[in-house]
Amino acid sequence: MVLSHAFARTSMLAQVKPLVAALSALTSAHGPSVRVLLSHKHRSDSVDEALMVSLQAAGFQAHEIPPPQGVWLEDDKFRSISLYSISCSAQSRSLCDGSSQPSFLCQDAPLAKDDSAPFAPSAPVPPPPHPPPPPQPSGIQRSAVQRSPELQTPVFAKRNVAIVGFGLPGVGKSTVLQALHGALANSVIMDKDVVNEALLGTEHAMFSEYYDRHVRIQSYRVLFKLAQAQFAAAGKSIVVILDGQFGDKLSADYIQHGLQSLPVSPLLVYFTCPADVQFSRMQERGADRDRDKYGQLDQLRQKWVMEHELEVQRWDADCASKGYKPVVRINTESSVESQVLQLLEEIAG
Repeated sequence: MVLSHAFARTSMLAQVKPLVAALSALTSAHGPSVRVLLSHKHRSDSVDEALMVSLQAAGFQAHEIPPPQGVWLEDDKFRSISLYSISCSAQSRSLCDGSSQPSFLCQDAPLAKDDSAPFAPSAPVPPPPHPPPPPQPSGIQRSAVQRSPELQTPVFAKRNVAIVGFGLPGVGKSTVLQALHGALANSVIMDKDVVNEALLGTEHAMFSEYYDRHVRIQSYRVLFKLAQAQFAAAGKSIVVILDGQFGDKLSADYIQHGLQSLPVSPLLVYFTCPADVQFSRMQERGADRDRDKYGQLDQLRQKWVMEHELEVQRWDADCASKGYKPVVRINTESSVESQVLQLLEEIAG
């Protein structure tokens, strides 16, 4: 279970309060011992000591777990990312008022219980046949796919694959990627929306200075760092699925660097649908992250489509020289099942 919380050089006590509430909710729901990722904007020995003392005063015991050899969890352009094992007392769990919700970045790859291998994923658990499993705790739901014989039994990918799925909000990319995840016996999925929510907190909006300064770029770097860790720890073939709005920034340095950091060439998938379908889906899901978009959807879509198309054209023009495949385009008006089968063919290819 992964919780992202950022620390700066302001009052440690003020910053620990929301973390304590989130940890209380997490441990109340999942037991007295959890593992979390904490990001530090300005890390130092004094900051680490202050954090440990503050958590201890709140009834938590925290121990840093070093990453496995070969996994680099910090760089000079991004916050230091550390993995901690945190246990708590009943008193600290009682501090939670129930308003904080745990955030999950990796749906089906819990960290190993053995501290010597903190990033080793557990064996993937095949999803049960129809009917589909209940909604996941992160707010992401698996798609209710009427499975054909080809999708009755999850398949095992025989090679490492990195799927980078993108498209406009509401086009249905997450529905398809979740269904793809359920059709693969050896896959993990990471959603940028979940990372955004963990980094934003409840008081900050998507269209805000805080988001631009502390979340917009950092959330992509978190996704790529976690993807690297999954490949490093797998020990066998694995499909890592990244779900986000990569498409309008494919040529950005931080996206290029993240893609190049993956041990395999990424397979980019661009999900599209007509405007009326997109708007209807956004209204139907009623997500908090969409609230700032209402009232300007027409203008935003026009801008987003233009940016995505330009970036995809640039990618396709240069991909051969970089050893990458052209972008796979999927219209989500077709059935989810047919889209999953198409992606399985791409993975097998």
